[in-house]
Amino acid sequence: MENVTIESQAAFSETGQRDLFIPHGHAPGASLRPEGLSYAELHAITVRTVALDDYFSDRDRVSVLKIDVEGAENSVFEGAERILTKDRPLLVFECEARHLGAGRISDVFHKLETLGYRGTFIERGAAIPIAEFREDIHQRRHGEWFWKKAGYCPNFVFSPIR
Repeated sequence: MENVTIESQAAFSETGQRDLFIPHGHAPGASLRPEGLSYAELHAITVRTVALDDYFSDRDRVSVLKIDVEGAENSVFEGAERILTKDRPLLVFECEARHLGAGRISDVFHKLETLGYRGTFIERGAAIPIAEFREDIHQRRHGEWFWKKAGYCPNFVFSPIR
């Protein structure tokens, strides 16, 4: 594909370096925030990080951001505030309370709402207004592999309010 660039960097609030924590036996679940990875033994590697506001110039036009960062959502949005306020991209992201440690999923929603976004969550293929999202129902933590059970809703779409 011509319009895809693969980078060996992690999107975050700032450009620099951080430890990336990789859960033993769950490599796809790596995160820059170890607080939400208590379900597994971790090992860390140092990776380059980049704030999306640093990665994209003022001349670039960003129309969609797809984000899956295992608990670092607010950090990525913090590092993309210029893009979020200037370009107003559509945001498609996964967010799970289990990865936020002491943080709350409503904190992520609130940050985006203060930047002028309106959200929905995806439940059984339908977009439901974020006002109807209930963590105790839509991200219920009962049983083994609870995040793979029917009714678990980790996917969100936030659109700019025009």
